[in-house]
Amino acid sequence: MNHKTNLQKEDNLQLKYGFQFTDLFNSKKLKELTDTFYNYYEKESPDEYAEFVKYRDAEGTGFEETAVSDVLIKSAGYLEKFLGDFFGISSELDELKKEVDYERVLLNIKKDFFQRRIFKKFKSAGTIGASYDELNSKVNVVKNVLFSGLKWKEDEEHATAVMIDEFLELEKDYKTLIDAVKTEFKLPDSSRNKTNEFKNKLFSSPDAKFLFYDFPFSESDEANYNYVLIKRVIELFEQWCIKRAFDKKGKEEVKNWILYKIPLDLDYFDLVHNKQVNAGIPEKMLGKDESLRRRDGFKLTDERYNEREVMGEIEYCVFCHERKKDSCSKGLFEKDGKVKKNPLGIKLYGCPLDEKISEMHFLKNEGHTLGALAAVMVDNPMCPGTGHRICNDCMKACIYQKQEPVNIPQIETKILTEVLNLPWGFEIYSLLTRWNPLNVKRPYALPYNGRNVLVVGLGPAGYTLAQNLINDGFGVVGVDGLKIEHVHKNITGYTDEDGKYVFPEPVKHFSEIKDDLDKRIFLGFGGVSEYGITVRWDKNFLKVIYLTLARRNLFRFYDGVRFGGTIEIEDAWQMGFDHIAIATGAGKPTLARIKNNLVRGFRMASDFLMALQLTGAAKKDSIAN
Repeated sequence: MNHKTNLQKEDNLQLKYGFQFTDLFNSKKLKELTDTFYNYYEKESPDEYAEFVKYRDAEGTGFEETAVSDVLIKSAGYLEKFLGDFFGISSELDELKKEVDYERVLLNIKKDFFQRRIFKKFKSAGTIGASYDELNSKVNVVKNVLFSGLKWKEDEEHATAVMIDEFLELEKDYKTLIDAVKTEFKLPDSSRNKTNEFKNKLFSSPDAKFLFYDFPFSESDEANYNYVLIKRVIELFEQWCIKRAFDKKGKEEVKNWILYKIPLDLDYFDLVHNKQVNAGIPEKMLGKDESLRRRDGFKLTDERYNEREVMGEIEYCVFCHERKKDSCSKGLFEKDGKVKKNPLGIKLYGCPLDEKISEMHFLKNEGHTLGALAAVMVDNPMCPGTGHRICNDCMKACIYQKQEPVNIPQIETKILTEVLNLPWGFEIYSLLTRWNPLNVKRPYALPYNGRNVLVVGLGPAGYTLAQNLINDGFGVVGVDGLKIEHVHKNITGYTDEDGKYVFPEPVKHFSEIKDDLDKRIFLGFGGVSEYGITVRWDKNFLKVIYLTLARRNLFRFYDGVRFGGTIEIEDAWQMGFDHIAIATGAGKPTLARIKNNLVRGFRMASDFLMALQLTGAAKKDSIAN
């Protein structure tokens, strides 16, 4: 089997405040941990903690939506800091924040220079006489003379943003100085010194003489002289940047830059851009050549957005929660209160889980990646089962209805991935499913209440229901008709030969339990998530849910059990179950409405996917392949 079971033991998990790893599975100790966080929060910020206490004691009821968001965002920052201290990963969380800060200048330049300035000033590059090569050579002079120390080879996009930003800051200061007639404004020494340094370096370069021709002011008029020089360089940047957007060579150089990513208008009847192959056969269509990706087997073909792309999406978001307009979460409604429909007739309910989406974006934008995940998990603790390639109801209801929406699933998945990749990241996620003080209605899992529920089906509905029932103190037994592999017993915990329970071992690095998607053994857990989705979705997320639930001492699952066959309703009552929850999904395949749809060789999509997964055909070394 491909499952890795030998975890690295280079060091053990040392928790702070006197807690042991095994305490994190005990309801009484989780209550103590909650009180420990409250004390920590109060010491860190008495005033903000006092506001949180009001919200907590009222269990969130009676508060304005904006007030709820404010309390949640502030508290999430302190929870992140607490968890960093608790797990000893404060420095790693600081590194995540630095990654966000690194992209800040780029996001500001995109908004202030590209969107508000050059894309409005130039509708095309036709009015610019110089060619892209001419402009590029002139900009290269500025690069080499003033900014040779930037990482042009490693990260040209970021270096470009830094270069432009330096001149925009100088422009702002000098413009304020020149416009200051009635108000006194003293130019900062740093701006004067930097401008003079730039001016002297450029003047000393023979290649930069083009910037100094026909000056309207003498050097004795320092303010105006410097301002004109700054403006000339910025105008060069403007022409260079816009020409790059239209020039064939320049466009290829920046095709993946978020600086040049402009939201496109939505054509609801051409959401997936296809081309006709044969006019005589209008049904025969192919995707556009530029979107073609060749694959070899069933490795993950979609590596998801990187940090810059995610931050670009967050910068595009307008944080609607501040105005109670976060339709991504709450849905869009007509004036009469009815749910709006888009031009395709789809109702725009927003996130069915009421995730704190805008708040998540705000926290990530502030560099609080772990705090953002904790905010998401208030309403969606099973978030590894949502996100990119799974759901997009939030995008459909985004406030941007006439242009491309914010790619919320990409952001959510990136946040989850960054936390999982922290040291002890899997344990942090796992803990937040049992303990999350931001969830004031259920901050920690309750002890066993003596009542038992049989959950039939362990797909998304079944495992989500099990998670909520367990946290409410119910004993849960999940059954599924298909085979479920039992893996990583050292991580999930087990009962030894003497009947003694062996607690789970902590996982330091998520990579220790990740599988290659084209080699993995199909767990069988997750229903449609396992059998109805190809491995374009990273099923390691499904494994995270599986291992997290399998650890719970109030949860047991059994495979190969068909309700109504292996076990009947009366059997369940005799076994001591107090309730039966049916979570078996739609079950029946959607039949294609075409003639002879059951002819030999014709496969339903659900049937094909099930066979693909069950036979192991997705594996390169499989005979079924």
